[in-house]
Amino acid sequence: MKLGKTIWNELNALAAKVELIDHESGAVRFKHGTTQAEIDAVNAILALHNPLAEDPQEAADNAATAAAKSDNVIQYLVTHTPAECAAYVNANVNNLADAKAFLGKVAMALSVLARREFR
Repeated sequence: MKLGKTIWNELNALAAKVELIDHESGAVRFKHGTTQAEIDAVNAILALHNPLAEDPQEAADNAATAAAKSDNVIQYLVTHTPAECAAYVNANVNNLADAKAFLGKVAMALSVLARREFR
């Protein structure tokens, strides 16, 4: 990450807290006595300009995908045949609360798939 004049201007007074920045990796070494709040502020400014940083929407999509992949019901639906999934619903969805819980899981899976397909 190359740090141009714009970034140094954004750092403003915080630039005085920076001892060294590796322009290739973006790693920062701070001067002795720099507070955690100052470190966090510098890192936040640098993150805004990092072309390798993950897009916030992509991060949210990845988190949703991870949550769906770790869900037992969704994993069952992924690893079983349509007939087995129908049997699962018949055996496990017995009342309104069960139906709401199951629909919530199906909505989670559909959301993950739709985000991939329609963005």
